Amino acid sequence: MTTPGTIIAFCYGVAFACSLGAATFFVRFWLSSRDPLFAWFAAAFGLLGFHWAALVSANPVAETRPYFYLVRLLAFVLIIVATLQKNRGGAPS
Repeated sequence: MTTPGTIIAFCYGVAFACSLGAATFFVRFWLSSRDPLFAWFAAAFGLLGFHWAALVSANPVAETRPYFYLVRLLAFVLIIVATLQKNRGGAPS
């Protein structure tokens, strides 16, 4: 019989793998275009992957720990900064 902690750990592992997959996807596009937006997004998804891995290694059931949410907050701040930086640019030539 599976416990809720095992199922949660499995789901966090899936989120970790998907985050690293997304980070790899954005690194690939950053290498071909050198657009900083892709680098920011790759860093954000890398941080999210680190967040999920750290959460599983600590205790998958205790997600309410605030320091884990700070890593997630930093990742979302990176996405917001990337979007603002991209939209702040001038008209394309």
